[in-house]
Amino acid sequence: MKNLIVRTIVFAIGLPALGAIVWLLPHANHLAFNILVVVVAVFSAIETARFFERGFSYRGYRLTAGLLGGILPITSVAIGLGLLPEPAFFGVFLAATSAIFVSQVFRRDETRFPEIMPTVTAHVFVLVYPGLFLSYITRLSTLPFPAILIIVFILAVYLNDTGAYIAGMAFGRWSVRILPISPKKTLVGFVGGFIVSPAVILVAARIVPAAFPGGWWRAVVFGVILSLTTIFGDLAESALKRSVTVKDSGNAIPGRGGVLDSIDSPLFVAPAFFLFYGILFIL
Repeated sequence: MKNLIVRTIVFAIGLPALGAIVWLLPHANHLAFNILVVVVAVFSAIETARFFERGFSYRGYRLTAGLLGGILPITSVAIGLGLLPEPAFFGVFLAATSAIFVSQVFRRDETRFPEIMPTVTAHVFVLVYPGLFLSYITRLSTLPFPAILIIVFILAVYLNDTGAYIAGMAFGRWSVRILPISPKKTLVGFVGGFIVSPAVILVAARIVPAAFPGGWWRAVVFGVILSLTTIFGDLAESALKRSVTVKDSGNAIPGRGGVLDSIDSPLFVAPAFFLFYGILFIL
């Protein structure tokens, strides 16, 4: 019960605060929000790197992990501001990946050669997850109606998560456990969360039809895609934590664990939101 109260307080404060940043500070292509995303990417990458410290020969180069986690979101922000051309994103990704491999060539201590593979794996991993995934959240500010879409994105993800949590808490004891990788997840929780994202998109399409043109069916399809990616984002991080036998990625956020625990779903949803919004409502 205490955990539920803490989660509720964090949610009640955090969600409006995020909405206020997006709505009240749209300057420079929503730079304030995008800076927040970059900071979150850095800390999430450090937490992800800690997974590799458990069970792998990885020494935990946290500064390097943080830089790798932030470099692609920073590049995406710079492209959105017109400071870099679009092809620079792939160039930075390729350069960072190459640097990860090349840096291992200069090792001198032969006793530490067994660390090479875990180090390369860990650094490429944090470059992609959360780095590459979170860079798509900053790209939302380049879409039409950016403030509306970012807020809808936040609501579709976190209300889905909340719906699943509430349904699971209320009725989960009588429901079927779905996957061993996340034993607390139940079928009723899955359904409770799954119906939320389409509902959010349908309401948004009703309130701001110009942002979601083309008929209600597009909104439903879009919402279903967001529901699925939200659920699998949460499950994907659960798989990572189970592989290294930890409950949370950290303890930075009361009631929710680490930073990564709080953004596992949105980082997974962001590429799908960006891609399918373009397919369904722009093309």
